[in-house]
Amino acid sequence: MEEIDFKELLNLIWRRKIIIAILLVLGTICGYIYNNNLATPMYQTSTTVILSVKGDKEEITSNENETVTNDDIQLSENLMDTYQKIIKSNAVASGIKENLKSDLSEKDISNSISLKNDLNTMVIEIMVENESPEMAVKIANEVPNVFFEKISGVYNINNAEVLDKAEEPTEPCNINPIKFAVMGFIIGGCISTLIIFAEMIFNEKIKTEHEVEEKLKLPVLAKLGTVPEKEVNLVTANNSSCSEVFRVLLSNIKYLNPKVILTTSCNPSEGKSFVASNMAITYARSGKKTLLIDSDIRRGRQHSIFHINPYNEGISNLIQDSSDNIDFDKYITHVETVENLDIITKGTACIDYSKLLYTDKIMQLIEQLKQKYDFIIIDGTPKSLVADDIAFSTAVDYTILVVRYNRALLSEVKKIKNMETVKGKKLGVVLNGMPGISGKYQYSYYRYNNTNQLVVKKVKRTGELANRRIKTGDRY
Repeated sequence: MEEIDFKELLNLIWRRKIIIAILLVLGTICGYIYNNNLATPMYQTSTTVILSVKGDKEEITSNENETVTNDDIQLSENLMDTYQKIIKSNAVASGIKENLKSDLSEKDISNSISLKNDLNTMVIEIMVENESPEMAVKIANEVPNVFFEKISGVYNINNAEVLDKAEEPTEPCNINPIKFAVMGFIIGGCISTLIIFAEMIFNEKIKTEHEVEEKLKLPVLAKLGTVPEKEVNLVTANNSSCSEVFRVLLSNIKYLNPKVILTTSCNPSEGKSFVASNMAITYARSGKKTLLIDSDIRRGRQHSIFHINPYNEGISNLIQDSSDNIDFDKYITHVETVENLDIITKGTACIDYSKLLYTDKIMQLIEQLKQKYDFIIIDGTPKSLVADDIAFSTAVDYTILVVRYNRALLSEVKKIKNMETVKGKKLGVVLNGMPGISGKYQYSYYRYNNTNQLVVKKVKRTGELANRRIKTGDRY
C-alpha cells in the first residue's frame, strides 16, 4: 500500500467538508433522537456478595485460636471464577424464575445479570437490568439466595454472604441523550473517515498535482480553474487573468524548442480544444506566425470557437488532396481578430485514419506547413480514439496532455505516458477544472538543464498580475 500523502488527505477532507459536516450533524441528531424518544428505558440495581475464608462460622466461633491460613485465602480466590459462572448459570436463573413466579424466561433472567469483581478482592457485585425497577430489585435480591443454595448443595460449604442489598432505582440507566448525541457524532466521524480513506484508496481519478508529478513523474505545466463561460475563448481577452497561464505554459516548453505541438486528453470534454486554441492565440500574439490544426474530424470544435463556417474545407480534405503541388490556401482560414493566426478546421470529408498509419502522408504535409509557420498547434483527439492521434503524433515535437480534475484515471495517464515514451516524445500535463482556483490560476516554471533533468520552481498568482513579471527569455 502506498504511503499516505497528508497534504492530499487534508485537501480531500476540505473538498468533502460538506459531506463530513452532514454526517457529523446527522449522527448527532440521530443519536439524540434515538435515545430520547425511541430507546426503551432500562433500570439497573445491584447487590454485593462477599466470600469469607471459612465455610463454617460456628466452627470459627468455637475455636477462637484458629487462624486464617494462606491455603484458606487461596481456596476462596480459586472459587471466585467458579462462583461467577454459577451465578450466570441456567440453574440459578431457573431457581429465580421459580421463586419469583416470573414470566421471564431463564435466558432473559440470565442475560439481565452481569457481574463485576474488583481485582484482588473477594467481593462480587451482581448487577441486574430490567425494564421494571421493581423486577430489577426482586431479581437482584433473589440471586444470592439461589446462589447460596447451589454452592451449599455442591460444595457443602457456606462461605458467602450478602454485603449490600439491592435498592429500587429511580432513573433509567440507559437514557442519556447528550451521551448518545456524542456517540452519534463519533460514529458520523468514523463513517466520514471510512469514506475519505476509501476514496483515497479506490478512486484512481486524478485530483491533485502531486498524483501527476510524484506518481507518474510528469511535469504539471499549469493548473486551470473553472473558466467562466465568457472566457472559454480568449480571442478578445488579451489581459485576462487566465491568459497569463498560457504565456507561462509556452515559456515552460520553449526550451525544448518544439515547433509542432499536439494537445490531447484521455477522454472527451477534458478541455484540450480550449487549451489548443488559447496556446495558438498566445503564440500568435507574441508575433509568431502560428497555425492551428483541428485534427479531430469527428468532434472537432475549433470552427465553433473561432466562428468559422463548419462547411469550409479542412484537414480531412487536405489529407485526401492528391495534387503534386497542394494549394494550402484552399484549406487555411485566417483569423481576423488575431493577427498571425491561421486555422485548418476539421473539414468535411470522411477519412479512415487507420489507413494513414502505414503512409507518410501526414508527415509530408506537416513538413511542408513547417516551412510556412513558426509554430503549429494540433488539436488532437482523445486517446480513447488511439488511431487518430497516432497518425499525427509521429509528426509532433511535444505532446501536452489535458487532464480534467476528477475525470481522468491515473492508469489512463500512465498508459499515454508509456506510449509517448516509446515514441521518444516529451509529455507535459495541464490540469483543467481544478476546484478552489476559480478566477485564479496556478502553475510551475520548468526548464531542462544540461543533463536533460527537469528543474521546477513553483509559482502562484491571482487574477491580478504580481509585480514580478517574467521577462521574455528568462529561464524561470
